[in-house]
Amino acid sequence: MIIKIKYEDPNQHDEFLIEEIDDTLINVPQYCMNLHKTKLCNTSECTGEHCKIWIEIGGEFILSGVMD
Repeated sequence: MIIKIKYEDPNQHDEFLIEEIDDTLINVPQYCMNLHKTKLCNTSECTGEHCKIWIEIGGEFILSGVMD
């Protein structure tokens, strides 16, 4: 099944990027955790301001929590 995630572009904080992930090939929670740590908030002090990830459920994007 294809899962869509959306997050702020780390370089252009007013734009969003959307990725499609095949959850039969990729562990989606692990992928989001790695995305958070390496691309969105790769500093030692995470303020949460620019590291939000949304997952599409039923045609709408819902804010998803990210485990640290």
